[in-house]
Amino acid sequence: MISVNNRLAKLKFYMYKTYSVLLLILASQQVFAQKESDSILQIINSSLSYSAKIKAYLNFGEKAGAQNFDIVIRTGGQGLQLARVHGDSLSAGTLLGHIGQAYYFKGDYNTAAKYFYESIRLFETTNEKAALANSYNSLAKLYRKTRDLTRSMENYDK
Repeated sequence: MISVNNRLAKLKFYMYKTYSVLLLILASQQVFAQKESDSILQIINSSLSYSAKIKAYLNFGEKAGAQNFDIVIRTGGQGLQLARVHGDSLSAGTLLGHIGQAYYFKGDYNTAAKYFYESIRLFETTNEKAALANSYNSLAKLYRKTRDLTRSMENYDK
């Protein structure tokens, strides 16, 4: 009986220790991600050149897309306006895709699809094949998630 209690106590200790280490690792990653996002937002809010700002918008959308949905939607919208003012279809299409991904992760599939379709429309006019393929893939994943397998396959095949 004593050995069983000792084993249980050791097991609880190791579980607690493992849990503590995992919690520490996750917390440090969140701090790093927040610092990186803050530095990107600092560039966006600065008076740097268009190319520096648009690169920051694109980096922010890529790095924060699966974590801070509402911030990505708002910040991506600002970057989208900037790209449109400068006639930068490639950046605009990429930002549309980031915004679509944020809505996708929020579970707002209709709005996500709207952004993916707009991204596809832009990439078709610019002949950016890799970016176009990425947008079709995002749309296909969305339709697979909503169980519309016919539309999903149509987009995967493009």
